[in-house]
Amino acid sequence: NPGFNMLFKVGANDLFEDIKLTGGVRISPDLDANEYLLSFENLKKRLDKQVVFHRQAFRNNVFDEDGNYQGEIKTHMHLASLILRYPLTQVKSVAATLSYRNDRTVYLSSNVNYLNVPNEYRNWLGVKLEYNFDNTRSLGMNLYTGTRYKLFAEVQEQVYKNLYELIVFGADFRHYTRIHRSLIWASRFAWSSSQGSSRIVYYL
Repeated sequence: NPGFNMLFKVGANDLFEDIKLTGGVRISPDLDANEYLLSFENLKKRLDKQVVFHRQAFRNNVFDEDGNYQGEIKTHMHLASLILRYPLTQVKSVAATLSYRNDRTVYLSSNVNYLNVPNEYRNWLGVKLEYNFDNTRSLGMNLYTGTRYKLFAEVQEQVYKNLYELIVFGADFRHYTRIHRSLIWASRFAWSSSQGSSRIVYYL
């Protein structure tokens, strides 16, 4: 949760839009929790390939078991992903994402006891599989008609230490019904479940 800020994004395409390069930066008001994004897409063949690098920084407060404030920590997240998409038909596709994530947690000197605490590093490897269906048509800005849904499964494994794992299954269904001209009724159902030693809680 990076808080309230603005994202500045710039993109460049070749003439046939087979190659796409996108860069973005989100500057926080205090200039201390900035975010950076770089994406490269190759769409020349039927198999679409994309490489994404994402860097984010954010702060968190630390409390003890009794709820007493202890200090602050700052986490730098670096994520590199390789995304492969293969269209089965004009409205159906499958995708696979391979990712590597590195988290560096720094204990800030707002607490004297943190001065000698070393930085913590966590490394994660991930695999995500998706099945997508999308026959929606755009009727204007944020106006659609049709149906789209996604089924996905994801595995994240922490490497080198503790070997925590996270397994997620989920689905997202959306249907858009045109009632009158620019009046659209949108229905959505989303569900997910997580397993493993680092599972998380989802709310529908």
